[in-house]
Amino acid sequence: MRTMLVEALGSWVPPTVAGVAAVLLTIGGLAGVIDEGVAVTWIGCALLFLVLFSPFRRYFFSREPWERYPAIAFASLWLVGLATVLHRHDLPGAPMRSGVLHPGEGLSLPAGRRYAILVDGHFKRNEARGNREARYHLALASQGMPPVPLDGAFEDTWARQRLGRRGSTEVEVQHTAVLHRVELPDARTSTLRLESLDDSLEPSLNVAVYPGFPWWLLPAAGLAGLTALLAWEKWRDGDGSAAMAAAVTYFGVYATLNWVAPHPTFRSLIGAMLMGGIIGLPLSALAWWVVPRRWLA
Repeated sequence: MRTMLVEALGSWVPPTVAGVAAVLLTIGGLAGVIDEGVAVTWIGCALLFLVLFSPFRRYFFSREPWERYPAIAFASLWLVGLATVLHRHDLPGAPMRSGVLHPGEGLSLPAGRRYAILVDGHFKRNEARGNREARYHLALASQGMPPVPLDGAFEDTWARQRLGRRGSTEVEVQHTAVLHRVELPDARTSTLRLESLDDSLEPSLNVAVYPGFPWWLLPAAGLAGLTALLAWEKWRDGDGSAAMAAAVTYFGVYATLNWVAPHPTFRSLIGAMLMGGIIGLPLSALAWWVVPRRWLA
């Protein structure tokens, strides 16, 4: 009985539980029972677990202490670290400051060094179905330094979507939320001012300001972790699958931080997954092929 339980926990039970949780969260998010941003965030955490579990499973239950314990420690820290970063980005909580800005108006910010500024706008109704891009110009004015320009653009595009056997139809896709990350030399009070925005937009922008974090922290931790894992897996004569899974999960979260606004949608989740695979798979495969074992072991 104990042997069967251990085998189940080491094979199908964990991924099944994570997969079922992801499916239930997807259904709840699409049905409106669960907030979409919350559902997408926890689905992302479940996907992180699913991607990491299978490649690391052979090490989790190895009889070699130098395989089992380092694998459990690394996978646990990697999963918790990435899930924490993802959760903090997707669900940042109440903003430090928020407001609606018209051209020429400003929003006073509390003293700080790092800000994450979420800008949200709306296109005016357009009867013609054409692609549009609208730009806006913000400036962050701080004591004792020149204003920091924060320029961004919203997009309104039309694309064809298949409807199965019924053919296809045109659907409108709007990207009207942009996240700006600002780092000042030191903590100081600032004012965020809307300088101008295009006429195709409604005459105001919604702005929410959150505390920022050092931009270099995730890349530095990711590089150190991936390098250590590559060296360890080479030393243990692995096949590179664990390093590949870690790279895919890292770049998926990195893509989310850089291209997805807080309170994400299911569409943004798919985009982050694709970016993680497109970037992480070839880079990890190249590193595994280029770096010889004698350099690391």
